[in-house]
Amino acid sequence: LFAYGMTGSGKTYSMQGGSTSEQQGITPRLVTALFQRLNASVTQGRNESFTVTMSFLELYNEQLKCLYSG
Repeated sequence: LFAYGMTGSGKTYSMQGGSTSEQQGITPRLVTALFQRLNASVTQGRNESFTVTMSFLELYNEQLKCLYSG
């Protein structure tokens, strides 16, 4: 996923959302749906293995910053 726009235009809110489930942004909705599908695959008895890798990055003034490291 990629969000682009001017400062204050709502990118963070669109991606992360608010504090209630109705205000969830794209990222928490995607993660929930992804793990529901993976869990359904496992509970159906499929012999599969999954690896999920995520990165949260910020690109600002041509500087790339990992949002996990602070």
